[in-house]
Amino acid sequence: PQAQWLGASVGAAVGQEEEVGRYLEGGGLVARRLAAPEASAVNARLAPLLSPTDGRQVRRGESLVDIALKFDQHQVLAILCPDASPPAGALKRLPSHACPSEAQAVAKQVYGCLEAEDGRAQVPVLHTTFALPFELLSFPEEERRQAMAELLDLDAKGTLEASAEPVINWHASLLPHSRLHPLHNGGMGDCLLHSVSLATNGTEDLDLGLRKALTRALKTVDLYPRWREARAREAAINGYRADDWQWRKEWAELSRAAQTPRSSLEQTHVWALAHVLRRPVIMYAVHRIRNFKDEVVGVASHRGIYLPLLLDPAHCSPNPLALAYVRGHYVGLVGSEQEASGASRIMLPLTTPDNNLLPLHFLLDHEVGQEGAMVSAWLSCCSIGGVLCAEQRCEARARRPQPCQALLTRYTQDLRRRFSPKGPASQEEREPSEAQTD
Repeated sequence: PQAQWLGASVGAAVGQEEEVGRYLEGGGLVARRLAAPEASAVNARLAPLLSPTDGRQVRRGESLVDIALKFDQHQVLAILCPDASPPAGALKRLPSHACPSEAQAVAKQVYGCLEAEDGRAQVPVLHTTFALPFELLSFPEEERRQAMAELLDLDAKGTLEASAEPVINWHASLLPHSRLHPLHNGGMGDCLLHSVSLATNGTEDLDLGLRKALTRALKTVDLYPRWREARAREAAINGYRADDWQWRKEWAELSRAAQTPRSSLEQTHVWALAHVLRRPVIMYAVHRIRNFKDEVVGVASHRGIYLPLLLDPAHCSPNPLALAYVRGHYVGLVGSEQEASGASRIMLPLTTPDNNLLPLHFLLDHEVGQEGAMVSAWLSCCSIGGVLCAEQRCEARARRPQPCQALLTRYTQDLRRRFSPKGPASQEEREPSEAQTD
């Protein structure tokens, strides 16, 4: 019955195990997911039960398992999955899970910038870069491993670092100071948007503000002529051609996918998001597709450099965002803070292990052959150990937008509380920041 389903959804969030049990005993399905009106009803019932500073809410499409994971109700999970013994790292806890009210403050500032009309406006919150907190280095090895497992996609990491075809962390000169880590995100269909948001500021794009901005960019930025010329050149290389109506149909399908929640996104959308963020995007991806026998059966073309070529470089940031595409899923790639009080520099390879420049996407015909000069014009490049790299800056915490500072402060407090050896509280743990007391 509907009443039991709503009661179980509330119970999964606040640990009312009897409500969840009653729903299951009545024949309720564990796999059932909330419809939008149901999510609104559950949030209304949760409001008086949660702390005023707890910004977590249930959302359309979530199951009881999703809700229990979000609200850290492990006893409820044991009822829902009695035979499951999740491996280390199976239970994920991102900054937005640990610090929901601070994450909402970051999201509010991001969406305000995305709605701004002035294409030349300064948008520091869109040009920030998230990195693993420096405090992780102070944890004992086992506790650090557990904390990293909560945050990272370890399966993606294994694939991207595979010795047969390494995609990241393949050059010794760049390790350990520029080691890249894939952040977990569970947003199937919305994974590109979540990965962009996580790599930028450590929060997921749960309110789909980036999807709205992406849809708007495909309508207002004149991307189509350049996209069509690049696609036509690609088609000619592969021995086929398309008529104008076919190109326009494909473009309409791309636009429709952008505005449809949970609809999968592709390379054109990555390029459009570079314009939304006004910063380059570097995509690392496995190039050769292999079957279960480890035989190469095709190639993927996601890897490469995506520049906001329709914008004035003077109004964009040269600070690139790093993403990866693995197993049909996008993940954000981040480095580690090298110190808590200063800026960190992470060097992102612009070449493959065999020293070929990563593809530069969506060029006009006359730009082909000028890739090196174009990359140097948009990115801060240097050579490290013979590898051409782009510099990615992670600003000192004190220089980041205030909501991002508050999120990281609260998140590192959460990590210390759960993983570091017990000892005297730090100054920031004894005295909440202004942002936390607002």
